[in-house]
Amino acid sequence: TSGRCYGNVYWLVLPGSGGGFGQGAGSLGGGVVRINATLFVLHGRVSSNGATATGSAAGGGSGGSVLIQTQLLSGAGRVVSNGGSANVAYYSSYPGAGAGGRIAVYFEDDSQWKGTYQSIGGTALTLSRYGGAGTVFTKNTLTSYRKLTVDSNSVVVPASSITNPLTDVSGTYLADDTATSYVFDEVALYRSAQLAIYTAAGPCSFTITTLLSGDTTGSIHVLSTQALTVNPTGSPNLLSSVYIYSGAAGTFPPLVYLSGTSFLTIKGQYAGAYDIYAQGRAAVLFANTASPAGMAAGTLSFGTITLTQQSTMAMENAVNILANNILVQDKAALSSPRVNLVVNDTLSVLHYGAVHADRLGALAMAGTGPGKVSGASGMGGGHGGNGGSIGALAGKSYGSVYWPVLSGSGGGTGNQATGGPGGGVINITAPTIVLHGRISADGGNQLGEAAGGGSGGSVLLQTRVLQGRGIIRSNGGSSLIDYYSSGGGGGAGGRVAVYAEALGSWSGTAVAFGGPATAIARYGGSGTVYIKDTTLNYGKLIVNNNGITIPSATITNPTAGDAMYTFLTDPGVTSYYFDEIQVLGKAGLSLVTYPTNGVPVSITTPLLSGDRTGSIHLLAQQTLVTPTSDLAASVMVYQAASLILPPYISLRPVSLSIAGSLFNVTDMDIRQGATLTLSRFGSTNNITARNFVFPGTINVYNGGSIVNADASAPGLALNATVNALVGAVALPSATFFTISPSAVVESFATVAITACATVADLVVLPNQPCSMATGGWVYNSIVVRTNSYIRVDDANITTSSLSIEQGGQITSDGRGLASGAGTGAGAVYSSSGSGGAHAGYGGPSDITAITKGVYGSIFQPITKGSGGGGSAGGGVIKIIATGLLDNNGTISSKGNSASGNYGGGAGGSVWIQTDSMTGLGSVDASGGAGAGTGGAGSGGRVAVYITGASNFTGTLRSSAGTAAAAYRGAAGTIFVQQPATNKGATDTDADGTSRILRIDNFGNTAPATVYTPLLASHLGSTTLYFDAITLGSGGDARFDDAASSSIITVGVLDAAGTNGVLSVGGPLGAATGRTVNVTIQASPLGALSVGANGRVSLPPTLVVVSPRSPSFEVYGTLCGVQNIVSQNGAGTITLRSNGRTCTESASTWLFQSIYLHTATAMSVEGYFENTAASAFLNTTSIYIADDASLSAIYSVVVGADVIDVAFTGSLNADLGGHLERAGPGPGRRDMYYSTAYGTGGAHAGQGGASSEGATLGNSMAYGSMYRPITFGSGGGSGPAGGGALRVVVTGTLCVNGSLTSNGGGQIGSTSASAAGGSVWIETLNLAGTGLIGASGGDMTSTTSGGGSGGRVAVYVSGVDTYTGTYRARGGRCSVAGQTGGAGTMYFEHLAVGPYASLDYNNNGKHELVIVDNEGGCNGCITPLFNATSAPRYTFDWDELRLGSQTDVEFDDATSNLAVNLATLTSPLQTGTLRLGGARGQTTRTVTMTSTATSFYAGIVVNVNALVTLPSTISVQTARDPALQI
Repeated sequence: TSGRCYGNVYWLVLPGSGGGFGQGAGSLGGGVVRINATLFVLHGRVSSNGATATGSAAGGGSGGSVLIQTQLLSGAGRVVSNGGSANVAYYSSYPGAGAGGRIAVYFEDDSQWKGTYQSIGGTALTLSRYGGAGTVFTKNTLTSYRKLTVDSNSVVVPASSITNPLTDVSGTYLADDTATSYVFDEVALYRSAQLAIYTAAGPCSFTITTLLSGDTTGSIHVLSTQALTVNPTGSPNLLSSVYIYSGAAGTFPPLVYLSGTSFLTIKGQYAGAYDIYAQGRAAVLFANTASPAGMAAGTLSFGTITLTQQSTMAMENAVNILANNILVQDKAALSSPRVNLVVNDTLSVLHYGAVHADRLGALAMAGTGPGKVSGASGMGGGHGGNGGSIGALAGKSYGSVYWPVLSGSGGGTGNQATGGPGGGVINITAPTIVLHGRISADGGNQLGEAAGGGSGGSVLLQTRVLQGRGIIRSNGGSSLIDYYSSGGGGGAGGRVAVYAEALGSWSGTAVAFGGPATAIARYGGSGTVYIKDTTLNYGKLIVNNNGITIPSATITNPTAGDAMYTFLTDPGVTSYYFDEIQVLGKAGLSLVTYPTNGVPVSITTPLLSGDRTGSIHLLAQQTLVTPTSDLAASVMVYQAASLILPPYISLRPVSLSIAGSLFNVTDMDIRQGATLTLSRFGSTNNITARNFVFPGTINVYNGGSIVNADASAPGLALNATVNALVGAVALPSATFFTISPSAVVESFATVAITACATVADLVVLPNQPCSMATGGWVYNSIVVRTNSYIRVDDANITTSSLSIEQGGQITSDGRGLASGAGTGAGAVYSSSGSGGAHAGYGGPSDITAITKGVYGSIFQPITKGSGGGGSAGGGVIKIIATGLLDNNGTISSKGNSASGNYGGGAGGSVWIQTDSMTGLGSVDASGGAGAGTGGAGSGGRVAVYITGASNFTGTLRSSAGTAAAAYRGAAGTIFVQQPATNKGATDTDADGTSRILRIDNFGNTAPATVYTPLLASHLGSTTLYFDAITLGSGGDARFDDAASSSIITVGVLDAAGTNGVLSVGGPLGAATGRTVNVTIQASPLGALSVGANGRVSLPPTLVVVSPRSPSFEVYGTLCGVQNIVSQNGAGTITLRSNGRTCTESASTWLFQSIYLHTATAMSVEGYFENTAASAFLNTTSIYIADDASLSAIYSVVVGADVIDVAFTGSLNADLGGHLERAGPGPGRRDMYYSTAYGTGGAHAGQGGASSEGATLGNSMAYGSMYRPITFGSGGGSGPAGGGALRVVVTGTLCVNGSLTSNGGGQIGSTSASAAGGSVWIETLNLAGTGLIGASGGDMTSTTSGGGSGGRVAVYVSGVDTYTGTYRARGGRCSVAGQTGGAGTMYFEHLAVGPYASLDYNNNGKHELVIVDNEGGCNGCITPLFNATSAPRYTFDWDELRLGSQTDVEFDDATSNLAVNLATLTSPLQTGTLRLGGARGQTTRTVTMTSTATSFYAGIVVNVNALVTLPSTISVQTARDPALQI
């Protein structure tokens, strides 16, 4: 049992306690030291340490007491009361260490005190047996400022909570048995310190009046009957964690700000904390016992909740949350098992943010539909669907599709493993929901082998406006661990319901997928998604099984758990109404009423949609009513069920199975892949079973079929006229029905082609194709039947109506220009050919170049495709259909594909004008494929004009032909103009007409120099408007012209989710100085590149979403943009040198804000080593989220009012400097060994030597420490040095991540590393806990040297609360002598606040220079003067601080130097200051004057140096020599 805590924190009179006996005697505790002096100067040590145990397995003694009372405290010594360590020589796992003691210091003035206080516990073999930290109390008796400090030396308390202060180990306690209150102005907790109160006096209060500070790793524990008041009128920052236990109380400021690893855990009552801001992995937890002061538990009320940068806010149990505004973003999360969240204004769940109840529902084997157990396997929990199972053991469906409020159920127990928990319940009411992240209630995955996944829970959203691109989700948990093939089941999807007045600005997804398993047969079933806005009377139902095939084609027992089916199970509901039912991803939907008592249930919808892979199952006494004629899902009508359809229906490719009653249908088309299955139990119109009467016609097309479900039971009566068309699957015996007429044709490919007939109504029958030569062809109507076609040679076709059936074609494929012919003809050389060009460049071959002869009109395409180097291009088709164009087949003018290594032909032209367009077919003007190393033909041109209604859902395509990646061609153009009311229309200018240009290479991304030019000659005008330009995958297009300036306006640039890019300006226009002006009116936008002669005007807020990198690149002029937002998953934003914003000079960018979300990047390119003309990025605010970066290339100045760099974010100029063997201090390499031996690049210090250092030597240092603007030099081989980054902030610069200009490290096994660059910071306030530096690149090999450190200068004119790391070390090498020299770090603060007392030379500022190589090299020297870069000859510093094994030198051969140094320190006392040296020893003098009496580093005074010091000095250093003159 550990020794208990004791002692008064304010007034110390007790000694430390002895350690316990083990196999030998325990150790002694520390004694008591009390000092009372008017003046106390401490450079040595005052201590009362506990003794380290000497007896075997004995415990360490605890620290004693140190009490100091003085008026003036000065010096740089130490006050210590540490615990003694345990003896671990024997029985090593048992002994415990002594706790720290107590220190109290009272003073009137400690401005000259630079020493340290320490009261830490002793060490043991395991952390759980370390001693707890002691306390350090300081009080300024003039100001009465009281501060308590606890530092646990990074010893983490074994338990996260305190159960018994008498026995819990490693914590720190305020333990005056008589105390009933403690009051401090500041409490500072460091390195995992854990502070609590232990008192025998009963209830106790603990007040912190001003500041709870620290490094965010410490914690305060407020136990039962205790009360904590934190910063009621002081800082809102909680820089340590706070735990309010059950029965305790906490009072906080109105705004609570948490960062780092701070936790706020409330299990008792609390007051304040009305607004909560958490960032950087901070966490807030409200337990089920938490309550606002004076209120019952269960309801929490807030003003604003802001969670960002991976912070979390969690509720332990069901809770009601009331808030005005909530913001969750950047991997932050708000979670609860069951939450009713009412937001008065806006709920914003932004990029990578989450509001969730994932895995917070019913536990394993629990809930309404728990997974059952089969042998050693656990089945999936059910909810919106049945869980995955073996046999009928799945968790069953339950809950409401309209109003989901039930938790998901747990999975079944597996092979001695626990099933996954279900998802919880999210119920949100808010006027506005902005969703770019996630709202979810996912079930949990199995927790071991063969266990079942939990089912998804419930998500219910009620809002006026839902906007964004995020996801709403309630997926089932997985069961993917199955070592012995015993097989668990996936959890079912849950239920999602969204009620909104406006959904038009939401483009996200809502899903409730079943969880996966090791076998498809055990996947969980899909849940349900219900969406209703003001445009819908009854709402929309979506069922999506994520493409997983249901193991059983039919349902046998829904209540016992048929796996993977989805059921509507609203209690008491017997009539379901939906405006649309959408069945996707092979989902199976059915209805179940509970209790299942045979009550009839109906489902009615005017639209049954889907992807034709799903199915609807109508069980006994169930009815589906829909007027949808084109069934987009299969329908299975079981015995005693009913299906009511319109008179005409089309099956393509779905199944219709009738074992019950089918009503109203008279005519039917059964197209390819579709099946009509008739059962002896079924009938039409409720007539006698086995009888099916269709008064009209059934057309069975190629690949369609009619099947008797009971082949062994003949006697079905099918009364219909059945047309079995080309390729129909074998039909039932002719005795079952009449076929008239019947025609079966083998193939049309070998049939002779004749000219099309000149008749009023043209019908092109199967196997009877015809051709249309150049000229006009006019008809009343045209029908192209399945397996037939019209071949067109530059013909203009005019008709009132045009119908192309499935398998029919109008084609001009290969009817263009011959091989090697045309404006864009592909070349042939040595049996290798490039692709033909038309709308885009043709692909190169391995020998021949890109084909660039682009031509033709985007709007009125009438040009043939050019021949490739080996293949013909596509021809020309023009169709005018004054009525309906119904295309279920193909209209194409493709280029021919090549053979051998030749190039494909370019696509031709298709120009369509029609009143209405429907169908599922395709329009295609793609290029031909390149063969082998031959190039692909480019796409051609497609233009479609629709004047009336349209519901065409087929494909428009004009891509390049396929080819190997290096030989791909560019896409063609597709232009569509139609009324704004049609499906797929975009009307940005609100003129009633949609004009969309699409460039889509369908994933065939070509080389960067192969693209689709959009020239004035193609556009027909230099001033144009598009409602949208859509870029598909690989769709690279460029507005550019060498002949004239252009003005283009685009409503929307849509390339989200693709890697297409639109370029504005470029090589063509740049040659003549023509300007291309493009205005894009809406954001977000796809990938955009602005060339040198491009000028782009964009909306005020630019939202970048394209995954292409760079996704936004500007060489030219950018207008209109005030705010830049880079969404998660977007590619890099790059601002190039000589580019600009609209009114600025070259390389100057002016914005209001820049927000880089998680895992996004932005770079700004300056000028290479042109320090007089850096690039300038000026903005009001910059936020760089976790894993995001803002990078400077070469020399860049960043100016802002506020810059915030999150914990893993980065503002940097890393690798932005000189390349290998370049720069003023380039590394060298041994040419005999090529790249195997190289020296590191130099900058502030020398580059590291190679193992052949005597031959190669070291590169020399350069640059200014005060105004660093020079690049790091490259090493002997390998990566670049750091660039030059200057940051000017008029408000606060907060760096929790990194702000660096590091040199590149080793690449491969033979390179040498580069030097760090320059970082120059000028800011009003500096805050954060991150890293600021300019280090050299590291080496891992033993042959080459590391790069030197760079230069860092930091000027702070206001408040500096930065507690992070500064680093400018040399690059490490595994051989110490090959480490790069240290860089320099210069700091200047105005002499105000805490820096007023550090202005020793009384010049109004505190000047500090740090040089720290962090022990990497003993003997590496960093010069502190360089005459070539902004030289100073007089140095007047308040402090020079040298790191471990760091040597610096003042010397110059050209000028006398004067150094005035107030303080020389070296925290580890291993640095050395060298004055004078070999270079200047005969001509120049280095003079140093210092008033310091104590020096903590070695001093070497060479022959040309003169040093003036006080009469008595103390040199305390571990270096040898300590003083050499």
